[in-house]
Amino acid sequence: MRFSLKSFLMVVLLINLLAGITFGLPTYVSFSLLTFVSLVVFPPIIIVGVVNTSGYRRAFFLGAMVAGMMHYLVSFYYGYTLVLGGIQGDISDIDFEGDDVRFLVFMHPIGYLIGVIGGLSGMFAYWSLMRDGGERSTGSESESNEEA
Repeated sequence: MRFSLKSFLMVVLLINLLAGITFGLPTYVSFSLLTFVSLVVFPPIIIVGVVNTSGYRRAFFLGAMVAGMMHYLVSFYYGYTLVLGGIQGDISDIDFEGDDVRFLVFMHPIGYLIGVIGGLSGMFAYWSLMRDGGERSTGSESESNEEA
């Protein structure tokens, strides 16, 4: 599999934007942006990837979906807790510069990395199952072979 210079530079740009959002912005702004990306932007991309691709790409999106599910649920819970006041009571009582929120901001890039590792492990599982060169058989083909 070959990568073009354009693809490589896009990945570098995304990593730099993530680092800039994580470390360069105030904590409450970076937490809000990263939670929005985690809850609104990534799930549709992953679902479209699972539904509309095949082969290694589909294996990547399936692995990323399974590995990223915990990150999605944690982001949803803490985003809900912080926005609505949840356990803390009133949102004006929340210290957005405290260690709890700072930890949640650093949790996002780690969750994205876990999703990528899950996607790569899905691709590896697909490769290990398909390396014999055999094609997957559907249920109707196996039934016709049993009848003959």
